[in-house]
Amino acid sequence: MTTETLPTYPNLFELDEIKLTKIEESCRKVNHLALDEKLLDRISKDLLILQNANLTKEDIYIAHRNMNLKFNKTNKYMAFTSNCNGHDPHIGELLENLPKNFGNGWSLKGERTNEIELNGQHLRITCIVWNGVEVCPIEKSFTDKYFGYQRGDCDWFITNLNTGLKIWVPDLVPAQIGMFGFSHSPSLPYSMDLNKYIQIMGLDKLSEPIKFLTSHKEYFWGLPSGPSTLNYVKSESVNILDEVDNDTYHAFHCTRNGMEDNNEHLFIHFHDKDWITENKNLKIIVFGLEFYVANVFNYRDYLACIKSYCIVLDEDDQSEIIEKQINEQEPGCVVQ
Repeated sequence: MTTETLPTYPNLFELDEIKLTKIEESCRKVNHLALDEKLLDRISKDLLILQNANLTKEDIYIAHRNMNLKFNKTNKYMAFTSNCNGHDPHIGELLENLPKNFGNGWSLKGERTNEIELNGQHLRITCIVWNGVEVCPIEKSFTDKYFGYQRGDCDWFITNLNTGLKIWVPDLVPAQIGMFGFSHSPSLPYSMDLNKYIQIMGLDKLSEPIKFLTSHKEYFWGLPSGPSTLNYVKSESVNILDEVDNDTYHAFHCTRNGMEDNNEHLFIHFHDKDWITENKNLKIIVFGLEFYVANVFNYRDYLACIKSYCIVLDEDDQSEIIEKQINEQEPGCVVQ
């Protein structure tokens, strides 16, 4: 859920029958579309639900992304936790009604719970994150591009504390609605009740059109990889933009040939192992961006970092508090 703007794809209602039939088959193969239902019929029903609520398909994705941002960036109720022995009690009822094979074959990355206010609603939310991604079969029919963990890598369990209503939201579904107006056949185990989602998220009570929460990006050098040799850094594979050699480190600011996205890199070598140990909690500025000394795992060679960013909400952002809480908590999540 890292992207604000979803990709744009052809209108499914304008596709030729052969292409549409192939997409339907791919949806049925992964249990997104029932055997007795046509894709366009399902989408038409979902769009009618949205129309009756004065919403667009894009509004569902905006609401979901706003929830994601608040969940990870704000902690007004001091409820954020990533240390769990079992599941948070509020999701017990939802767990009982999950598909029998929920989580089978997936590697658990973590489970976190937080409380937020969104669209005038007080929500308690648990997010189970996986080391894997559910891919949209419709999107896959138009592009081979892998979108990483932008969507489909987690499951959300939401309780509206104002009304007591609860819902399970597979992370891919709001993005599928946003791109195609498609929320799965209701008879299938991984479907989401769109009417209930609208109610729980307070989208039926909005006094004005929903908008993305205002935010900005803060850039830093990401987690290092490698090690790499100095010969590689100075090879034809790397274009050196700048170089610094001081008492602490030797660093290169560069791009790498053959890479289009995220093609701004740091190669850095620290001269003194003891300096790293003594300053492991330090953030230093290298070529204008923060670098976390605690991430250094090798001092003999050069480590490579990609220019990365985090999203920061313009109001009420408490990312640093949450990050501190995560670092202080011991992992102990289990899927039951």
